[in-house]
Amino acid sequence: MKLIASFAFVLLTATEAATAATVPASVADYLAQGFQIAAKTEEKRVLPGTAPYENRDRWVLVTIYDLRRGEERVTCTLVYDSQRDSFATECQ
Repeated sequence: MKLIASFAFVLLTATEAATAATVPASVADYLAQGFQIAAKTEEKRVLPGTAPYENRDRWVLVTIYDLRRGEERVTCTLVYDSQRDSFATECQ
């Protein structure tokens, strides 16, 4: 359930992050600014589908990047929901 709550949070905050012009909004933006990937974690969850696709699997893929540049540290979370065909990114 924690993953689903995180997914909802990421979807809500991804729009806010995308509107902030001065803050990098993606892993690629941070890499372009000289950050390096220190760690990468992936989690794949299979959840029951939502109506009208209750009999189909719903895949939620979460990838977490730990980015570093000197003493600076940023964590970016990328979430893909196969049933909603949605992708969200949050970096903090």
